[in-house]
Amino acid sequence: KPDQICRETTTIDQAALYRLTGDSNPLHIDPSFATAAGFSRPILHGLCSFGYATRHVLHTYA
Repeated sequence: KPDQICRETTTIDQAALYRLTGDSNPLHIDPSFATAAGFSRPILHGLCSFGYATRHVLHTYA
């Protein structure tokens, strides 16, 4: 059982914003590419997921 459960809402354009980090992988922005890769829609960058996780850990335990 997890110690903490956090929920976040993301926006449809967040993946486009993360292109500013230099990651131009179409998996994060192109629906047809994401579908061909086995996803139902484009997925967020790992950097975004890491940011959310870090923020929740700090808010919960710091």
